[in-house]
Amino acid sequence: MGIVVDPDDYNAVINAQHEWLKTLQSKQSKAQILIKAMGGETPEKADSDLYRWLPYAYIWDKIKEPIYLAESYRMRF
Repeated sequence: MGIVVDPDDYNAVINAQHEWLKTLQSKQSKAQILIKAMGGETPEKADSDLYRWLPYAYIWDKIKEPIYLAESYRMRF
């Protein structure tokens, strides 16, 4: 199963990532799916939840840019 989105459309990428995480969680219902939205050390005044491994459902409303495409993980395909 795959999800095709325009990588430059951040909202579409975020929505696709959320759908994929929900799919994974439905297949793995006994353990929570954890995400770390941002890599590296937590900058001063930053939301530390984004820099820790937490259940995706707990922090998803804080996601403002695609995970793993965040500045510290920027990749070009």
